[in-house]
Amino acid sequence: MTPKELQEHIFTTYTHLRIGLAVIASIFPILLLLGGLLHGIKWQDSMSAYYHATAGAAPPPMRPWFVGLLLTLGAFLFLYKGFSKLEDWCLNLAGLFAVGVAFFPMPWPKNSGGVIDMHYFCAVLLFICVGIVTLFCTKQTLGLVKDPRLRKRFKTLYRIAGSAMLFLPTLFWLYKLLFHQLTERSHHQLFWLEAVCIWVFALYWSIKSWELRITTAELDALQQRLPHTFFI
Repeated sequence: MTPKELQEHIFTTYTHLRIGLAVIASIFPILLLLGGLLHGIKWQDSMSAYYHATAGAAPPPMRPWFVGLLLTLGAFLFLYKGFSKLEDWCLNLAGLFAVGVAFFPMPWPKNSGGVIDMHYFCAVLLFICVGIVTLFCTKQTLGLVKDPRLRKRFKTLYRIAGSAMLFLPTLFWLYKLLFHQLTERSHHQLFWLEAVCIWVFALYWSIKSWELRITTAELDALQQRLPHTFFI
């Protein structure tokens, strides 16, 4: 493999990591809902409930999918390297919190736990970490976008996605605090809130892939065409 081919290989590896994060996050809620229905499980009040939900005495059929997809997201986040130490630390922590969401399931039966537990604690911190990356770690590569109108568009999209990832977990926690005793009449608000959180997460990685494809910032980094201060 020539140096140029190796650089292209590394570049496409990072591209595939971002696309993988976006695709997995996009299908996660839909897969749980449809997969559960195919196994005779009614629509649950939250995505987290699919860890436990079952139609009978058999083991919960969606548990392997729930845990497996979260572990995959966690691994991708941990393996992905950003352009600064802050971005690296936040993504590494986000990866660990994604694993925590899988390893610390929600209390069961429903509403048997308190307002604060490790499952929701890890979920909230996962989105906060990625929200920090979206709001504070995108300026470096945005400076490489030559078209000022496109740069402004990217900046606006990042602000929307980052603000949503910081605001929605707060709304998520408030909902659990105020309405955690609601029954089946809740009309799946918590499921939709969780789904929107993860779809915003997918949106960020889609935008990031679009931006880095335009600027070729990763190829420039591999070819040492970026200043050292760029990565601080």
